[in-house]
Amino acid sequence: MSVSIQQFAAQALAAVNHARSLFAASPEPPPAGAPLESAAQTTTAAGQRASVLSGDLIDRHSSFIAAQATRLADAGQTDATLSQQLGTAAAVTQAGARQLDTIVARTRTLAQAAATARTPAAQRAVAHALHTEVSQANSVVNAAQQQASALAGQVRGLSYRPGTQHPDDQRTDVQPVDYGTGPIPERRPLGPVAPIPDPSGTRWDGPSPAGEAENTGFWALDLSRASPTGAPLPAPWPYRSGPPPCAVLEGPSSGVLTVGGDSPQNDEAFGFNLQNTYKFRISGTQFTGLTRMVQIDGQCYQAQWQSYTYEMNKIPVVAGAGQIPALQLPIMSQANKWTPVTIGQIMQENSMYPGGTFYLPNPFGDPLRAVGGQLILKNPVVPIMTAGH
Repeated sequence: MSVSIQQFAAQALAAVNHARSLFAASPEPPPAGAPLESAAQTTTAAGQRASVLSGDLIDRHSSFIAAQATRLADAGQTDATLSQQLGTAAAVTQAGARQLDTIVARTRTLAQAAATARTPAAQRAVAHALHTEVSQANSVVNAAQQQASALAGQVRGLSYRPGTQHPDDQRTDVQPVDYGTGPIPERRPLGPVAPIPDPSGTRWDGPSPAGEAENTGFWALDLSRASPTGAPLPAPWPYRSGPPPCAVLEGPSSGVLTVGGDSPQNDEAFGFNLQNTYKFRISGTQFTGLTRMVQIDGQCYQAQWQSYTYEMNKIPVVAGAGQIPALQLPIMSQANKWTPVTIGQIMQENSMYPGGTFYLPNPFGDPLRAVGGQLILKNPVVPIMTAGH
């Protein structure tokens, strides 16, 4: 599908505005560390006031005070380090926002110039300048993401727990006031029976149930209970689980696909093709109530169908056509954006690209392919029969 230079400029402006929206206002973090250090000093002073007394209880009190003062002091140092890292993160955000404000202003000026560009040469110049601005916006976003990742790693490495264990931590005769003894009360299951903790750990390789496409889920056996007579067992309420613990959770890229298919272009024509590239990944599984009984080693167990849940990554690409060859403008601010989608929504999206192929991940085999809004399956989906009215 071809787009005009004005549409191309509007898309470039939308891209840099989206990049700017990623850098929200970032107030300076409040001062930290000092309140906890003050608390440590107050705690130490309280212990010193009691030191004039004597006795076993006073000795325990002094030991407790010393331990808590150490914990508060350590926490104060951790808090100060965290505040420093938050301040660095705020500075990174503010610097990126200032750079993108300048880029947005330049792009807005170029978008206005695009409306008056009439000759192919003028339009090529505007398109090249727009491409430069979007590339600079992508560079700002990527640099900020790298700095944010490094800061996040440092924050995750912080701990408010003391580095050494105080002897009183081992004692059983000194307990916090909310400490309780006795058996822990059992938590009631979410449904008639508990869900399977790790569905992929008891996978059964059987045909998919009616209405479900092959390799869009799997059967998980509930080996915690058998049916003595083979009769169906009650199923748990619907529940969700994490994705199978394997590396193949993300499908291959679709490559760059043109909306509406590749359109013939006159070599002397001027225009742009609106394109997209897609990737899909499995975000987890969900049990919605489909079960069947399976015989294993002479025992009958319940199998529960675990449907995959998917996320989609869609990166728009504006490509030159005719007089603007080899110009591709990927909107990289969308590179790390994943959106939950259903199989139906994936097929609807795929139907926009005649001949284009989407690849859905399959943790236990080759990826599924979608062409023309349809999954390419070895076995057709068995329809669900319903009674007429």
